[in-house]
Amino acid sequence: VTLLTMVQNVADEVGIQRPTAVAAATDQPTRQLLALLNREGKELALRTRWQKITKEASFTTLAAASQGTLTTIASDFARYINETMFDRTSNEKWYGPVGEADWQRLKTTTVVGVNKLFRFRGGLLLAVPNPTAGHTGYFEYLSANWCETSGGMGKTAFTLDTDVGTLAERLLELGLITGFGNEWLRI
Repeated sequence: VTLLTMVQNVADEVGIQRPTAVAAATDQPTRQLLALLNREGKELALRTRWQKITKEASFTTLAAASQGTLTTIASDFARYINETMFDRTSNEKWYGPVGEADWQRLKTTTVVGVNKLFRFRGGLLLAVPNPTAGHTGYFEYLSANWCETSGGMGKTAFTLDTDVGTLAERLLELGLITGFGNEWLRI
């Protein structure tokens, strides 16, 4: 179902004029529906582990604390899925993400353990102790791309009338109806 179809469905249900276009619309109700639908999509994407936006990322380890930026490792990264970080070269699980206090404690000591620990901070993937360079690490995550173009290219927001949702469209519509009703009551 396209953006235009979803907004037309909602317009019919809430009793406002059905728009013929959404992305290029200038009238306030349609612009508001687009903004609310994009907000609902972002929130809905993070509520559960949607199979459609679950992805796997890989990276080559560096012999340093920083393993690189998350945007380089997974450009559409939204949220890490717990217990999925592994070094497939050495068949080792990486434990984490480690909390702030534990990370600071680890950084004050010489870490020589068997376990690899990691943390996300400032858009970086950090590891302790420094891993062996050249290994291949993998983890699963939720993508920020909860919608897509009609050609299947992932997107973080609806921007064209032909864009489609990758999540359950009826849930997006119901969230939009609720959000529109709440916003409409404030006017």
